[in-house]
Amino acid sequence: MRFIGRKQELKQLTEAWKKEDALILITGRPRFGKTSLIKEFVKDKNHLYFEVGPQSDRLNRVAFERVFKSHFGIQAPSSEMSAMEWLELFRLYSEKTEDGGKILVIDNFDQLYFENKSFLKIFKKAWQKYFKTNGVTVIAAAREASWNRILQSEHSAKKIWTDQIHLSAMSFTEMMSEYPHHDFNQLMIVYAITGGVPGYWHFFNHCVNIKQIKKSILQNILNPYGKLFAEVANLLETEVWRPNAYHAILSSITMGQKTLEQIKDTTGYKKADVKKMLTHLEELGYIEAASFLQAKKRLQKANKQYQIAQPFIDFWYTFVFPEYGLLKDDPQYYKRHTLSGMIPYIQKWFNKILIEMLQKASMKKKIGLEIDEVGAYTENDQWIPILALDHTNHKMFIADCVYDTNAYAKSDFEKFKEKSSTLEFLNKKYGTYECVYGVFSVYPFEKDLLDYALETPNLFLFNGLTLYSLK
Repeated sequence: MRFIGRKQELKQLTEAWKKEDALILITGRPRFGKTSLIKEFVKDKNHLYFEVGPQSDRLNRVAFERVFKSHFGIQAPSSEMSAMEWLELFRLYSEKTEDGGKILVIDNFDQLYFENKSFLKIFKKAWQKYFKTNGVTVIAAAREASWNRILQSEHSAKKIWTDQIHLSAMSFTEMMSEYPHHDFNQLMIVYAITGGVPGYWHFFNHCVNIKQIKKSILQNILNPYGKLFAEVANLLETEVWRPNAYHAILSSITMGQKTLEQIKDTTGYKKADVKKMLTHLEELGYIEAASFLQAKKRLQKANKQYQIAQPFIDFWYTFVFPEYGLLKDDPQYYKRHTLSGMIPYIQKWFNKILIEMLQKASMKKKIGLEIDEVGAYTENDQWIPILALDHTNHKMFIADCVYDTNAYAKSDFEKFKEKSSTLEFLNKKYGTYECVYGVFSVYPFEKDLLDYALETPNLFLFNGLTLYSLK
């Protein structure tokens, strides 16, 4: 399995490692690539890799002794009747001479604390007394949710590290750079399913057309024996105390219930409980506040709207959760799944991907806009997929986004332009701004619109990564 992305994080890790004393913590959600990043970094360096197992503190001490003695070619004890203490184990490893420096990797570091509440104090003492003095670089990896729970009890745990690297979801543009020879539409569909999580991309690496993407969805996500079928359910089991309640919250958001009041009414839970769960889900990165521009001032706190933050979670609650029981009880049911609703689902993420790409293009000065604000725009029940404001150059970019198998024609653009001209607040507030129009589509444009764009200023047509315009 090839290593994907994380170039910036590799650079951070290298810079941290070059210090005389480096105690590095890497956090992130499952499948975000913590282990892959570490293994890529240490592959050509002298290192000892230890993965904490789902077992007692004592058994992990026995396992560590075996790993480090095997590393040095020392005969490990055959019996598990006696187990050395962590401090002694760390001393023995640190004081053992090796050429080329030493790196100790402890994966699933957070689990050691849950089995032994004194472990952090022991580890800190080992760092100051043995690791640091013997030039040992220590890299620890921890699940984000688990580590946050530890910090609530152990406030000083955040201060012991010389460097901390947090892995977040990767962007669509980063994904494109990893798959330069893939079709834009195919990558966009895969991203709408997997999001910026490298651990999910691998399930679609072999796909070269839409048919294979659908087959991979059926086999890996909808198949009750697929590796990703129970992925979100398993995540919630380990990250929250009342998984069924959180399922209800996330499912209601997917169904279109966006506000606190709507979610409360749909789930039947008390408002205070819903509010706590929404806050927790935001902290975990499952949901986020909906971001869009509108005629009125920013929504009041009571009317805050929520949306699913990660595509895979959104996909799972859209296509798996509603039929979870049927899919689980009938192993053949997934083969009959039609994935109805796939096009509007992809359209939603298509819009978000385009906003991201527009921001990147603006930063690199590729589109003649210095974007200050960007998002979907609503006014009097009218919806514009993308509105971008350039206050420096007094420009307003209004764009339609279409994920449809029908070619977009000049008549479609004229209807969209007419709709945008009826937005009274927008046109009054930014009436002096130069208006630039755009249309984003993954499918080809009709010839009449292409010809019109090539002779009309301030109109940009984006077909995937191809741009058609007069300029």
